[in-house]
Amino acid sequence: MEGSDKVLEGSELRLTCKAEGPSTPTEIEWFINGKRIGREQDYLSIRSFSTPTDHRYTSELTISRSQKDNTATYYCRSIPYSDVERKTVVVSKTLEVTTTERPDVRPVVLDRTSSDPETVCKMPQQTGSCRAYFQRWFYDVETKRCRQFVYGGCNGNSNNFETKKDCMDYCQRDEPTPDVTVVTDVTDVCLLKEEPGNCRANFQRYYYNAQQGQCLPFTYGGCDGNSNNFETAQDCNDYCRTEDICKQPQVVGPCRAGLTRYYYDSATMACRQFFYGGCQGNLNNFGSLEYCQQKCASHGAVDTPRTKAVCTLNPDAGTCRGYNISWYYDSTVERCQRFVWTGCEGNGNRFSTEDECIGYCGPSVDTVVTPAPTQSTGDVCTMPSDRGTRCREYEIFWYHDSSQGGCTRFYYGGCGGNDNRFTSQAECEQRCVNRPAETTTRAPRTRACAYGRYGCCPDAITPAIDAFRTNCGEDSVVVRPSGDGNVVLANRGSTAILECYAPGSASSWYRDGYYLTSDSRFHIHNNGTLVIRDISDDIIGNYACRIADGNNIPRIQRYEVKLKVPLSILQAPPTISVGPGDNAYLHCQAFGTPKPTVAWTHESSPVYSGARNVVFNNGTLMVTSVIERDTGNYKCTAENGVDSPVFREVQLLIARDIVAKIQSHSGTIMEGETARLSCDVSGYPTPSVTWQKEGVPVTSGSGKVYIQGNTLVVPRVGIDDSGLYACIADNAVGSARDLTYLQVKPMSHREKCVNTMSKMKCRLIVSANLCGHRMFSRRCCESCRQAGLLIK
Repeated sequence: MEGSDKVLEGSELRLTCKAEGPSTPTEIEWFINGKRIGREQDYLSIRSFSTPTDHRYTSELTISRSQKDNTATYYCRSIPYSDVERKTVVVSKTLEVTTTERPDVRPVVLDRTSSDPETVCKMPQQTGSCRAYFQRWFYDVETKRCRQFVYGGCNGNSNNFETKKDCMDYCQRDEPTPDVTVVTDVTDVCLLKEEPGNCRANFQRYYYNAQQGQCLPFTYGGCDGNSNNFETAQDCNDYCRTEDICKQPQVVGPCRAGLTRYYYDSATMACRQFFYGGCQGNLNNFGSLEYCQQKCASHGAVDTPRTKAVCTLNPDAGTCRGYNISWYYDSTVERCQRFVWTGCEGNGNRFSTEDECIGYCGPSVDTVVTPAPTQSTGDVCTMPSDRGTRCREYEIFWYHDSSQGGCTRFYYGGCGGNDNRFTSQAECEQRCVNRPAETTTRAPRTRACAYGRYGCCPDAITPAIDAFRTNCGEDSVVVRPSGDGNVVLANRGSTAILECYAPGSASSWYRDGYYLTSDSRFHIHNNGTLVIRDISDDIIGNYACRIADGNNIPRIQRYEVKLKVPLSILQAPPTISVGPGDNAYLHCQAFGTPKPTVAWTHESSPVYSGARNVVFNNGTLMVTSVIERDTGNYKCTAENGVDSPVFREVQLLIARDIVAKIQSHSGTIMEGETARLSCDVSGYPTPSVTWQKEGVPVTSGSGKVYIQGNTLVVPRVGIDDSGLYACIADNAVGSARDLTYLQVKPMSHREKCVNTMSKMKCRLIVSANLCGHRMFSRRCCESCRQAGLLIK
């Protein structure tokens, strides 16, 4: 736009606007302060002319005697290319004034109902119903910031300012500084996805990518969109990249998408994987391990470290619906166990791996000087060698082998074990071999349990305290042979009885290859039966009875003692949704002792591994290339022959997001021609298509338009057919839409309307109703106009 931006009051104000394009523009529209003006204004004149040779169109606005009221912002817009130019002109009594003070900042478009900032600044952003293209500012009460939008030129409301400064001066007078924000608002805004909006502008903006933890550029269309939209990268970083992101807790959220994400664990100062539900998370949520490490690996702030007290807490699954296999320390058995954590809350007795759990809560392996054992020499020297449990720092020690009557080397792990352990052979022999003779005192005779009031417990040793034998515990169970031995299942704290009946033969027992003698937990009866009391983790293992029968080869009878673990299935999402043709994974991880087997059914019919179904060793069922008949209810059943079977059900659904896209077209059509708008849609279930014009449904049968499949056809378009058209795709799951604008160019009255074809041919064109086609309407213009099929 050409012209002076400072004009002396009473003198001429002249502005010139030039437009050009691939073809000569048809018109230039003028706007003053966003309001469209016509040629009928009495105080100004608009003169326009075109130069077809260089595709240029020129329009000149003139106010012969300008007044102070003519101070305004002037806009010109070319048709059909919609290029916009602007210039602010100041009319004053003297030209020495270089700047013009605003006596009062006010909105550009005033709502007649109120001018109170408390009311105006809470109004929603409105583009208006016209089609102009002005960059304006509005106050966003959600983010407490002034944001840019595209104003159409009419209607709208008072929350509409020419500059960002005007917006801030009017609406942020009493607001706190921009740095003071509510953390929950920041989280909600910064987790929103990039949203270009529905308009066609091309503004460079920035949004916060929560998966990558950084601000990225994108192209904003100028209207609609969301609040995750910043003018500069600095504004985006100041608003979203708060310093405590890496100290926020892991949040799975209530949804069930199961997306693989990474979060920074400030307690261990490491990035860890988790499954994000897909909604209501926080900013400590990254799309890859690399992004998490780039953002937080060097983060200095660390939460208050856990204390050893957490190792005594019971496992806490939390209150969300996630599915994360974690580890906790069970202080009753002094070992780490698995459990399912739902993704939020819980307590400190939760670790990502077994090694992490053992490293934090396991027993210390530091060497500590302890006083000499207080046990009697006889008890120490008859104990079996014990390598200890859990620790793996093996060293060579010596123990007294009572079956051989000498000292032998063995490997000790570094923790646990018993007192039959010496640092050298000399120490072992001095303690257990070269000892003074001892006198044996007969133990006092105890009353046999068989002669008690309630008899014996199943171990034939412990007296029952009542008729119900409540102190006896549950019997051990021999479930099935394993190789050349039997598997014995026993509940924790119960008693196991291993039989080795060999009348007239000598028998001896061994545990994990070491000779076994009677003590407080093991009792060997005269008939060869071994009774094991108080079953726990440190006593399970392999037991063997060796039966010697003279000169014959000894017979070996083997047992494997295991803790009985109740049958269970880990929790998993009850509903799985996949797209048509995708693979579906249905989880059924069963645990228990004996090890369970898993079987699947689909709508009560058995499912086996085959061409399209695969059942993995961990119980997971994979359905490949899912189709409609694969959907429905799946049930997995786990059983081990000892416990009652357990099962869980999974619902498999097919769903795919709906996409609607109007095929590209010129956007401009001559009056009298036929317009065709085609819409490509996809989604599952297959969506249906409807059309709207300016928000009003368009249906066939009105005589004006008709719909062929997904195509909207408007024959013989008129000026009133211009407007905004919407293609809407909808099914029972969701919907989507796409918008396009159709502009009808009027036929010039100055064009000569004559027939260039013979009258006979033009009569045939009229009778065949072909006047709506541009090629025929031009060649038979006079005949089509006389038939009323061509609007002037």
